[in-house]
Amino acid sequence: MKHLNVLATVFVLLVGVWAIFYFQQKSRRFHDANLRFFLGFLVLFNLHQIENFFWLYFYSNLTPAQWGNILPSIKGIDWPLSLALLLGLAICQFKLIAWQRQKKLSRWFLPALFAFAAGLTGYFLLAMRFPALMPKPAYLNFWNLYIWPLNALKVLWLIRLLAESRSRPDLEQRRANRAFAWLFLGQIMSQAALLLLNLAGLDGWITVLSKPAILYVYLLPVIWLKFFYAPWAGAASKIGNAGSQIDSLQRTHGVSARELEILKLILDGKSYKQMEDALFISIHTVKSHVYNLYRKLGVKNYRQLTHFIATRRQENP
Repeated sequence: MKHLNVLATVFVLLVGVWAIFYFQQKSRRFHDANLRFFLGFLVLFNLHQIENFFWLYFYSNLTPAQWGNILPSIKGIDWPLSLALLLGLAICQFKLIAWQRQKKLSRWFLPALFAFAAGLTGYFLLAMRFPALMPKPAYLNFWNLYIWPLNALKVLWLIRLLAESRSRPDLEQRRANRAFAWLFLGQIMSQAALLLLNLAGLDGWITVLSKPAILYVYLLPVIWLKFFYAPWAGAASKIGNAGSQIDSLQRTHGVSARELEILKLILDGKSYKQMEDALFISIHTVKSHVYNLYRKLGVKNYRQLTHFIATRRQENP
């Protein structure tokens, strides 16, 4: 059983390497720098799984006496390495969620995250020296106290993303936002299921179900990029730096200066509410300008608009 588990882990790691190269190759045609956080998420998660693989490999191939001799040394390396990898994963995930919410992380967020990790580490190092300080329940171990408060914050932000996506003017962008939120919520729910199995002492089920859960995480960015992000950003990626071609619409299609401002905000992925705030006009006026802009350009939705701009640039280089 141990050797079968090792082979399954090797297969999962190979899928992870494939996912990294696939995502890197397919995301190159888009010019959004935030996609690098998804690539970073994949790389860090794969490194974390490789670290876990070495634990499993040594445990499967060493005698109990040999394992007992090297365990203190391995723990001395594993704890700080796992902490650093999981911290990097959390940063990538929070950056990605902020990107989907069209926001930036507050300046205090990363210092607070590092302070939380350092404080928890300091407490457990102290508790190892003074056992009376160690939490009594087994489920209040370091990793659960480290991971689950961050997961709770992620759930809150993802729920807010689902709520905010309703105001996106573009249907494909709404789909991409919602898919992103539900895919990451699915990851957190799978972690919760494995935790419950662990608390119930069902180690056999954990061994069986942990591999599909890891595969899910590897495939999550690939699924989102291929089926949700690309349909929305595919046309938009062709209109970067449209510049003078967009400005010339005033002359060729009778687009007003205000409608031109609206157009640039639409192409930046802004919602009606964000346009209202940026231009200091009512949301009804924003919608009226969008309607007039679409009518003048002969398009009916955001996808047709981006296609119009992209093909116009090709015909008028």
